Amino acid sequence: MDITTIIRKVVFNNKENGYTIFSTEEGTFVGNAINPTALEKEKVSFSGEWIEDKKYGKQFKFESYELSTSNLVFYLTKIVKAVSSKIANELIDKYGEEGLTHILNTNPDALKSHKGIKEKKLGKIKSKWDSFKGIQELGMLLSPFGVGAGVLLDIYKTFHGDTEEPSLFETKQTASDKIRENPYILTAVSGIGFKKADKIALGLGMKSDSPKRIGACIDYVIKQYCEQQGNSCVELSVLYKLLKEELNDGSEALYKSVISSRINSEDLVLLSDTKITTKSYNDIEEKIYTYCEKKRKEKRAPFITDIEGFISQRESEIGIKLNEKQKEAVKLANTSNILVLTGYAGTGKSTSSKMILDIIGTKFNKEDIVCTALSGIASQRIRDLTGYPSYTLQSLLIQQEMGGFSYKVILLDEASMVNSMLFYRAIKLVPENGILIIVGDSGQLQPIGAGNPLNDIIALDIAPVVQLTEIYRQKPEQAINFIANDVRQGIMPQVDGGYSDFRFNDISIPNMFKLRNTLSEKDMKELRDRNYNKILDDIMARAEDEKKQIEEYRASKNIKKFVTHFQVISPMRIGVLGTDNLNILLQNVFNPHSKQKVRTNKQELRLGDKILHIKNKNLVCYPPDNFMTGSEQRIFNGMMGILHKIDEEEELLWVFYPNENVMVEYDFDDADNLLALGYSISIHKSQGMEYSKVVIPIAGAHFTMLNNKLLYTAITRAKDFCYMVGEKYMLKSGCEKTDSVIRDTVLANKMMW
Repeated sequence: MDITTIIRKVVFNNKENGYTIFSTEEGTFVGNAINPTALEKEKVSFSGEWIEDKKYGKQFKFESYELSTSNLVFYLTKIVKAVSSKIANELIDKYGEEGLTHILNTNPDALKSHKGIKEKKLGKIKSKWDSFKGIQELGMLLSPFGVGAGVLLDIYKTFHGDTEEPSLFETKQTASDKIRENPYILTAVSGIGFKKADKIALGLGMKSDSPKRIGACIDYVIKQYCEQQGNSCVELSVLYKLLKEELNDGSEALYKSVISSRINSEDLVLLSDTKITTKSYNDIEEKIYTYCEKKRKEKRAPFITDIEGFISQRESEIGIKLNEKQKEAVKLANTSNILVLTGYAGTGKSTSSKMILDIIGTKFNKEDIVCTALSGIASQRIRDLTGYPSYTLQSLLIQQEMGGFSYKVILLDEASMVNSMLFYRAIKLVPENGILIIVGDSGQLQPIGAGNPLNDIIALDIAPVVQLTEIYRQKPEQAINFIANDVRQGIMPQVDGGYSDFRFNDISIPNMFKLRNTLSEKDMKELRDRNYNKILDDIMARAEDEKKQIEEYRASKNIKKFVTHFQVISPMRIGVLGTDNLNILLQNVFNPHSKQKVRTNKQELRLGDKILHIKNKNLVCYPPDNFMTGSEQRIFNGMMGILHKIDEEEELLWVFYPNENVMVEYDFDDADNLLALGYSISIHKSQGMEYSKVVIPIAGAHFTMLNNKLLYTAITRAKDFCYMVGEKYMLKSGCEKTDSVIRDTVLANKMMW
């Protein structure tokens, strides 16, 4: 059955598998969609059937869909994003599609006579007209396979450098040809899995038993598995199972034959009788191993001959006595070109890092030395603590690409967050005979993505390593670092002391375990829900206490303090105590009466809101004091700032990021995909950050997520005060559930050879 209807809004979208619920003029439509927000307010033709869901009632389950709106209207409103649907349709009515196309090709300046098109909008239309022609070419190739205009836009952007990865093709003219040659490159597009690319490939004539098809599936499932699990290799038995799920056909014998051929061609690498990886993962981690070994063996004269005298003098200047392990680190830095400095919270990594850089600075100019970290806040912190320049790792990588990189000494902070690919790119920044200092906390959460280089380097002993273990207590009543250290070791800490920097507010259900065995499932759920709301009320009370201070920071334009003064961190995104719900409620505390707002499918963004950027992307940026000199720059996942300006007529908004000192321009359609409220963030998102005051809810709803590494990471985000609130038995359970996940990596397998 085919139904054409207008989509009112996206009710739900699972970005991992594409499952989407649309509210339409004909009712509720459910199915898989890519980039569904681009279809809002559009006329779309769906193919499927009506079903009766036991819980939700009558729904139309669609198998495919196609945009019915004029491609030209879609281009003007969704690609250029310079005009409204109203203006686009007015232009079509006035000139017709062919006439408007002719004007755009020959005399676009004529559009200035139309009301609502100013110079800036016209400039956008002119600059992106070629992209529309490129999308038309892709559409002719892919639309027969149910690829709609919204998906074509995502494909076009991926193939022309508008994603986290560099452009797959140098020119748009090669895109269709490349897809014909190998349709499986479409899996590089966010939201297009192997099955969708495979449907297109088979439609273009690919044979089901083709080694090219099996090989593409092998590459896809290994990458997906490794990036999700954090491994950089996979058991062969797991690979066969994953291949069967994706291909829905084929025998293990066929898989083995293709794998054997790809091992012979060195596309795949057999690590052992049971483990395999791709050439890419293998090469990256092999090069990390070789680099560290080479650096460790490099010999050079000491920077300082009287190292004891240097340390003693610096101790007098800073008023801190180093312990023996800290002294060992400084002495190693005096003679080594690579050093790994690890330590748990409060063990003096920053003090040691500063002295290490100071000793290196006796032979290098200050402009030769740079610090780096993944997040802007972490980068700012290491700059403040050491006094040396610091940039995010991504910024340094861009400097290198632009040819403006001249540093000879690099200190990589928060190295526990860095996966193998990023670590490899970081070591490539270090010039021949340069120096690399690696600083990290192995007690924190493991990096997102494949690999675990910090822990692997330590375990392999391929670089000099100093582990700091002695925790410094500045005042007797301070306890954050000691509590965190107990959690790291899997010990339930003493949380009831009268500490100046830590408090746990116990809001537990009395006789919880007895009630669990006596109450019905329904009654137990109601009891838990009531308790979660008590915890929520306490969080809101803490927020109210901080409201005046937050308003003062915003009013005085002290945006760094506004961003880092108070942060709620939750183990999960969903639920009463999840970040989604907390953000809505906290927004109403900290920014209830904003004059301007932008309503997206997922959230309402208000002028003056605390904002989190959630996806790496190139965007137009401005110096904060000059909106006339914009240029495209990379904006990175995790940057936090304030919604500074909204232009409703132009459908644009600007966010100021204080740590990067940059103003970034977004159009309204990007707000859902790129921005989130930042009042509450997940513990994973908080890694590498630091806030003056942190609030952490702990409840049974978080059970599946809680473990000692997660809690350790959360507690150590607090600089001055950590406030935990919730069920004490869940804190105990989380502390005692030690994170035993060991990543299976190429480097780790070296220990077994």
